[in-house]
Amino acid sequence: MTHKTIKLGFARFSLGDDGIIRVVYSQGVEITLREVEKGAEAIKELCQGVKKTMFVDDRGIKHMNRQARLHSLQKDSATPLISAIASVNKPILTMLGALFVNLIKPPYPLKLLSTESEALEWLKNFLE
Repeated sequence: MTHKTIKLGFARFSLGDDGIIRVVYSQGVEITLREVEKGAEAIKELCQGVKKTMFVDDRGIKHMNRQARLHSLQKDSATPLISAIASVNKPILTMLGALFVNLIKPPYPLKLLSTESEALEWLKNFLE
């Protein structure tokens, strides 16, 4: 069950009864810094000042520019509210993303996985 949902044109952000924020990107979207900033505002609204874990389904993203990727992993205004992120994407993008994440070193644990069930199981380690 979901406590609250925020729908933006590029993604749906929801907070579940389990305390996990779920972000599901719309099919075929292109993500720029503008979308990342709007997403950060939605996350802050769902967190209400309390750190949360986050599940992100990136499979709908057609393209995310470099500026948006860097900002979302390091400078995002919602970053202090994130305790861990588990992301699901297509297998090849998961492998490439893992290389990118190792170079960037986000300020929270981040794991790229291939299934939602694996991601949610991993996030249980960070629930308070």
